[in-house]
Amino acid sequence: MTTKKITIGKILKYSVYGLIIFVYLFFMVRICTMGDPKSMEEFVWNESGVSAYNSNSDNFIINVVNEKSMNYQYITGDGKFAVSNIHTAKLADANAGQIQFTIRYNNSTIKTLKADYNLEKDPVGEPFIYILYDSNGNIYRNYQYISDRKLLYNYKRIIFDGIDLTADEFHVDIYYCDDVRFTKPPYGSLPVLKADYYFMDEGYNISKTPVTDKRLNVNPVYRIKD
Repeated sequence: MTTKKITIGKILKYSVYGLIIFVYLFFMVRICTMGDPKSMEEFVWNESGVSAYNSNSDNFIINVVNEKSMNYQYITGDGKFAVSNIHTAKLADANAGQIQFTIRYNNSTIKTLKADYNLEKDPVGEPFIYILYDSNGNIYRNYQYISDRKLLYNYKRIIFDGIDLTADEFHVDIYYCDDVRFTKPPYGSLPVLKADYYFMDEGYNISKTPVTDKRLNVNPVYRIKD
């Protein structure tokens, strides 16, 4: 009888120890996997960026949006998409330049997309198209991007060139690639730059001579349905 009590006591004790270790490891894994992949946080160099930098490296400026100024505007109301790591780049005396940012969406977004469009299988290739608008009335449809994944999340680092940086605000509309039409709301929409956003004081540190990123892809070909 005494032996049985000791055995049950040990089982309870080691069960508690095991639970503590499990909880500790769970939170350690969560901490280690938080945040975007490094590839989605860094400034990505394409040909136009490298060319502008090489033409006048002393006057090439990269600004980084301070995400504290974005509040909760970085995620769509339905939680399908989020934007982060917003950079602008230009020569100091130029009004035009480049904007790049990271779009994140969960695997559940693809499941919702399949349900919304009655798709039997996951879309082949890139499922979404990104179109940028500014407050001066310009529309930007051509972009380059790199992709990455982390756990349940999919990431796109998107680069738009020839941007009118005199505009106060920019937003990106997101469309399902087989349903790009302007007579109905986009599948998602996010602000990229707003008048009340502000940049990091220190700017972006260019630590080495830039070269064109070989991972870059051009935006998928799509047809506007209206």
